Amino acid sequence: MRKLMAIAAALLVLSGSMVAVGAVQARSVTSDPSVPLRSGIGVTTTVNGLRVTPLEVLADFRCPEMALCVHPGAFTLTVRIGDPVKGKVYRLERSQPLRIHGQYLTLVDVTPGRNPSETIAPEDYRFKFRYSVLKCQQPEPSHRPDGLTAP
Repeated sequence: MRKLMAIAAALLVLSGSMVAVGAVQARSVTSDPSVPLRSGIGVTTTVNGLRVTPLEVLADFRCPEMALCVHPGAFTLTVRIGDPVKGKVYRLERSQPLRIHGQYLTLVDVTPGRNPSETIAPEDYRFKFRYSVLKCQQPEPSHRPDGLTAP
C-alpha cells in the first residue's frame, strides 16, 4: 500500500511539473505555422510572426465535457493583434478563421473543458491559435448516437 501511495505521489509531482512547463511554453515564441500555440488571458504569444494577446472571454457556450451534443457550441474571445497595448482588438470565434494581414488567425482549441457545475476563472483558460496562409479545416462533424452525422 505504501508503495502504491509513493507512486501516486510521484505521479502527482510529475503532473504538477508538466503544468508548470505548460505555463512556460504558453509564453514561448515560435515561427512554425504548423504548431498551434497555447496562451492565456493577458499573455502575448507570437504565432508565426503575429503577436496575439487574449483579452477577454465574451461567451463560452461549448458543449460540456462528457455530454453528447449535436453541435460543439460557441466560444468567443477578444484578442489584441500587434502591440500588446496599442494593437487592434478583434472578436475571434473558435474554429472561425479571421483574415489578418493576408493570412488567417484561427482559435483552434480552448481548455479546460466546460463543466456546467463549475465556473472557469479567466486566468484558467488556455487557448491554441494557428496563423497560416490557408484557412484551417472546420472541425469534424459531431456524430449522433443514431449513427447520423450532425450538420
